[in-house]
Amino acid sequence: MKKPFLIGISLLPVVVLIGLLAIDISIFGADSILGASQVALIFAAGVCVALSMWLFKTPWKNFETAIKGNVGEISIAVMILFLIGAISAPTVGKV
Repeated sequence: MKKPFLIGISLLPVVVLIGLLAIDISIFGADSILGASQVALIFAAGVCVALSMWLFKTPWKNFETAIKGNVGEISIAVMILFLIGAISAPTVGKV
């Protein structure tokens, strides 16, 4: 049986993310881009997973399968970005 769609539940991860980003920026300022914002994003994703597992009884195996599939799909793009970074790194900061 499917549960009814509730806009409040759908917006909860977004509100959590906005709140955490506001806290990050107020504490770290411009340095929040160095890591605190990524932690906030991962925490908001965890809230999404927790809501899905709790409200819709989605098993963890479904999330694990989706994560494996997505990582496999983007691995080539990530390798290209690593190679571009490795090529451009020696030239950064040189005039």
